[in-house]
Amino acid sequence: MSLRRGVHARRCMLGAAMALAFEAEAQQVDAEPDGRIRVMVTGSNIPTLDRETAVPVQVITREEIQRANIQTAAQLANTISAAVSFGTFTENQVNANSGSPGLAAVGLRGLTFQRTLILINGRRIANYAFSGTATDLNVIPVAAIERVEVLKDGASAIYGADAIGGVINFILLDEFRGVAASAQYSAPQDPGGWSNHFNVTAGYGSLAQQKFDVYGMLDYQVFGTLTARDRDASKTFYIPGNFDQTGTSSFPANVTIPNLGPRNPTGDPANGYRNPTCAPPISFPTANNPNRCNFDGAYWLNTINPSERFATTGALTWQFAPEHLFYAQGLYARNTFTYASTPTNLQPRLPASSPFYPREFAQYFALDGQPLSYQLRSPELGGRTSEPVIEQWNAVAGVKGNVAGWRYDVAYTYGVNEIDNRYTSGFVLTSAIAPLLASGRVNPFGTNTPEVVDALEATQFIGTASEGKSSLSMLDARAWNSIFDLPAGPVSLALGAEARQWRLTSTSSSALARGDIANAGTSPSLSAVRDIWAVFAEVNAPLAKTFEANFALRYDHYNDVGGATNPKVSLRWQPDRTLLFRASAGTGFRAPSLISMYQPTTIVDSALLSDPARCPTTNNFTRDCNVAFKTLGGGDPDLKSENSSQWGVGGIWSPSPFVALGADFFQIVVEDLISGSTVQDILAGCPNGVTGTTCSRIVRGPVQPEYPTLPGPIQLIKGTLFNLGTIRTQGIDVTAQLKTPPTPYGDFSLALQGTYILRYLQQQLDGSYANLLNQEISTGANGAIPYWHHYLTLNWNAGPWGATITENFVKGTWDAFVDATTKERRRIGNYDIWNLSASYSMMTGLQLSLGVKNVFDRDPPFSNQTWSTNNNGAAGGYDPTYANPVGRVFWAELRYRFR
Repeated sequence: MSLRRGVHARRCMLGAAMALAFEAEAQQVDAEPDGRIRVMVTGSNIPTLDRETAVPVQVITREEIQRANIQTAAQLANTISAAVSFGTFTENQVNANSGSPGLAAVGLRGLTFQRTLILINGRRIANYAFSGTATDLNVIPVAAIERVEVLKDGASAIYGADAIGGVINFILLDEFRGVAASAQYSAPQDPGGWSNHFNVTAGYGSLAQQKFDVYGMLDYQVFGTLTARDRDASKTFYIPGNFDQTGTSSFPANVTIPNLGPRNPTGDPANGYRNPTCAPPISFPTANNPNRCNFDGAYWLNTINPSERFATTGALTWQFAPEHLFYAQGLYARNTFTYASTPTNLQPRLPASSPFYPREFAQYFALDGQPLSYQLRSPELGGRTSEPVIEQWNAVAGVKGNVAGWRYDVAYTYGVNEIDNRYTSGFVLTSAIAPLLASGRVNPFGTNTPEVVDALEATQFIGTASEGKSSLSMLDARAWNSIFDLPAGPVSLALGAEARQWRLTSTSSSALARGDIANAGTSPSLSAVRDIWAVFAEVNAPLAKTFEANFALRYDHYNDVGGATNPKVSLRWQPDRTLLFRASAGTGFRAPSLISMYQPTTIVDSALLSDPARCPTTNNFTRDCNVAFKTLGGGDPDLKSENSSQWGVGGIWSPSPFVALGADFFQIVVEDLISGSTVQDILAGCPNGVTGTTCSRIVRGPVQPEYPTLPGPIQLIKGTLFNLGTIRTQGIDVTAQLKTPPTPYGDFSLALQGTYILRYLQQQLDGSYANLLNQEISTGANGAIPYWHHYLTLNWNAGPWGATITENFVKGTWDAFVDATTKERRRIGNYDIWNLSASYSMMTGLQLSLGVKNVFDRDPPFSNQTWSTNNNGAAGGYDPTYANPVGRVFWAELRYRFR
């Protein structure tokens, strides 16, 4: 997107052309006697005259969003070069059994969405209820966005917690005059994945004339289904020699043979039951596993899940006194999704009395007369589907104005995020289906009678599985003024205070709470409250005509994790009118989420594991070797906050009003990471039972007299989150904007935003650092951290005509797993998507726009990563955190505005 919009022309020529464009859209905060406008910029509490500040801020305008045909806030976030897929959450990662239905979240700098602060109009909104940490981008209607400001620097000294990787501030319309309406239709070249978008906006009034203005907007979107099997890039979990994520729980069912593994009774008895008939395309034998029916889950999944999205926003501004305004802004969004997943994984035992007992098969493996353990996914039950409904409310009311020279802004914010996660088919109650399967009435190897199918369907759980509610109440006040003059200009001071309360409740159905819904795990109910208050100050001082310094300090106090003080200093030096240098340094923090601290604890059995400290000596297979250890899960109220430090330096060179080039270096260090580890990793981190980074997570009994040199037996392993480890990352942001003087053929402009990451190191349990840069990451926060990501825009305007070309480029990385054939890690190709749009505006206020997305019909680059299939249920063979196999898309839009 475009470079931050220049510096005011009366101060310098740096980016002058861009400054004029931005001032037309900026929110007016104050005006100087000579008419110069001060505007509030994300990352500061002091309005500024200069658009290029001491910290890098990228501005994405409403016009740019419309010309690029960006339809959702998640699509918009994907164009930010500082955003990488690692730690970002897209809708394409979600299935019917996901713990984050309906969520889309973005993370900057590879520091995950938990360390990126999302604001609307400079203020927080209620977080997504099922995580308590993410802000759901899907509740922000793109049609209501006036502009987006992306602060690519830490900002805890300004905004408090979570702003470690940066801040994305969605600034919505605050006024509108007239009536506008738009309608759009998008359709891929190949079947599936269409969308409709309708919008109406109306407003009236003028502060200059009527002393008030008011507007409202209605926005409605519908997204059609794109099944994974409708595209070559996503249609299967099996690519011979490269990729095999098929499963052993299948149809017809595979029988587990002791010491041999799954075998299928439909195979050839003369050939050891190899090459079973199976049920293609949902199951088939593979080259590596010819003895069983391998289940292809891609058949059941969607690449794009159908959804219906409604949003309304509005704002009122009333000048009730000459220098005082009352304002109110509201947002309501309601999103309904339909998610699909594979049929339930059933692993019962078939009694020998069943009419479907495979007698000859059992005799072949010397199991005749014994109950047979089998693994089944019943197509008669169908895939699991859910329809979560997410509602978001956000209301802000406040006053702002001028008292004795002090500009002030006081507001109250109340927001709610509510989720109703409804299971609609395919989910079964274990307590209901287990007796039916144990009776032997169900044929796991073929079709069943209508009566048996009815009995299977009667075991389903239909209804709300879980509900969540997250609410935010916040009162904030801030004021600023010029307190005295230096020879180079006035010193400005901003003071403020904030009090907010988070409430989070999560209620599970009784079936889910007791773990009775097959394959859905357990989800205990939760209720937690957190109170926070903060005070902050900021000073901006022009130390010389060309040099100014800014210092900010904020103290936050949490009732459950204590206080945090975070300073920040930034410097801005402009030696001449074409050159600007800037630098900043500060600290940040992230408090543990309410869920991570207060989720009710549970004790479950781990997988079969061995105690590395005792098993080699005791060989005790009852207590130390190949046993299931009791494992504690849930929240930990003793968690501490993460702490960060960051600094950056950079500058902009603008030799003419038509050229601006910039580069900014950044370094961020995050310590005391709130982390989780598998039981296997915890045991490996304490190999001798005494020394190691994870020994404190292992609770042992007393030393046994017969083994006095060994630690006592394991009684419990703490699988809760804990503070351990450090992240270190460095990189460079580059910006470029070029524009031509007016020509007979129209005006041309080119803008580039790019991010090059130099390193990304994350500390492991043993104290060493792993380099996560330039590779698919298969555990924890999924995705990739590529070396390079850029977004390029080329615009042309000639009278009523306009055209835009955009490119979104992600540098290829390395696969997380070795190639099945070469046994080496393979290179994932670059992902390079070009889009084209054109528009024609008529004098009547009518505008017609046409466009093509993914002009070259680029498929996602192949990746053999496995986390998308195993953990999130997305289609395999590519990385769904940044790539999409939808292909070439055509769209048309009609806009009309009456003033």
